[in-house]
Amino acid sequence: MNKKIIVSICAAVVMILFAVALVNVYLEDRILENPQGTVGNTTGNLYNGGLFCETDEYVYFANPYDNYALYRMLPDETKLEKIITTPSVSINAAGNHVFYYQSSSGTGTGLGYVINTYGIRRFSKNSKRTVSGIDNALIESFVLADNSLYYQVADMGQHVNYIKEISLDGKNAEQIVLPSDALLACVDHSTMYFTNAIENFHLLAMDLNDKNHTLREILAEDIYMPIVEGNDVYCIDIHNNYALVHYNLSTGQKTVLDAARTDMLNVDDAYIYYQTSGTNPQLKRITKDGSSVEVIADGAYNSINTTSKYVYFMKYGDNSNVYKIPASGTPSVTTFTAAREAASKQK
Repeated sequence: MNKKIIVSICAAVVMILFAVALVNVYLEDRILENPQGTVGNTTGNLYNGGLFCETDEYVYFANPYDNYALYRMLPDETKLEKIITTPSVSINAAGNHVFYYQSSSGTGTGLGYVINTYGIRRFSKNSKRTVSGIDNALIESFVLADNSLYYQVADMGQHVNYIKEISLDGKNAEQIVLPSDALLACVDHSTMYFTNAIENFHLLAMDLNDKNHTLREILAEDIYMPIVEGNDVYCIDIHNNYALVHYNLSTGQKTVLDAARTDMLNVDDAYIYYQTSGTNPQLKRITKDGSSVEVIADGAYNSINTTSKYVYFMKYGDNSNVYKIPASGTPSVTTFTAAREAASKQK
């Protein structure tokens, strides 16, 4: 065959492969339209730092054994893989992408390293080639809902009466004025819920499809950390010794689930996980109907994050170990050794 023909064929093949590669990068990194009702992580996980986020077949998590670098694994803790080198919290995921808050610059210069110290970042689940910056801001709370990110910029001790809404590609942003600081975590069926922390702690709702961002009060009770699931609200009752309570929004009925002072909570399909304080602090779980309560561990714990297979948590003031219990069955406490072992291989 003529050498010129061979060269031409080779050049054509290279161009085709290059074009295919460009198309693949575009397909991997494009922002897909999410269906209404999409939420980037569970409310309870976001209240507890958003350290774990289960999406599709993987669990993405911030690994405390590796300076909170972002890893992923299967729900059974196999196939652990380091994705991002910098400290990553408030993990949200939807469609093709994972979003997270880079809480500091961390160490190293490898995959996922971004010079800016703080900010919301995005990467493709499929390629993980590049990390895109959404907003290089110091923020207080952040949640993905439908096709936008909602977050509040840190106020450095001053009251900020607005939140930001930005599209998932980071191109369109607006401010939404609120009557109060808002802890952004609770979204259910395209409605965001938060308490009015300035005037009172009543429960407010904002329909995310309402371009006027109209707020309505749906529960005239002083509560904290509301987790809304349809007509059910699991929360902390501020004026009842911070008891763990349940409200039925349809009937208005209030049920005290545990009268002990509660510091934080999380909820999965079957249980409420919560930490009590006082002279005998305990990490507990209770069935959602309040029929059965169990002590998971004595002492003070935080960062309670749920997945389909396990519930993870850490001892208050000590991040040297991550503990876990099965999401179903006997709540036997063990350590998250797979994460420790994966981190040790990075050193």
